[in-house]
Amino acid sequence: MPISDIWREALEELPEAAYFAYQPQARTPRQKRDFQGQFAEIQNRYRGLLGRQIMGGGTPTLRFEDFLANWFSPGGGAAQEWAGLTPRERGLDFNRFAPAARWFV
Repeated sequence: MPISDIWREALEELPEAAYFAYQPQARTPRQKRDFQGQFAEIQNRYRGLLGRQIMGGGTPTLRFEDFLANWFSPGGGAAQEWAGLTPRERGLDFNRFAPAARWFV
C-alpha cells in the first residue's frame, strides 16, 4: 500500500510517528519495550548518516522513513543489535525455572 506524498512529508515532520509505526515489526513484547525506549538513539544514528553524507560532499537524501525500513528489516540494525544482546539483556532469566529434580536413591 503506497503512502501518498502528503503523508510521507508528515512522517518526516513527525519522526516519532514514523518510528512508532515500525513497532509492530518487533517480534516479542520485550523487543517492543526495548525499541520504544531507543527512539532518541535511533534518530541520532539517522542524523549521523546524514552528517556523513554531507561531510562526504553529497546531498543528504536519506529519508527517516527509509532509514527505519532498513533498520527494522529482518537483517537490519535492530535485528543485529537484538542478536548481540545477552540472554539476560533480552529478558531471558533462566533462574525463574524450577530447579532440576534430584533423585535420592
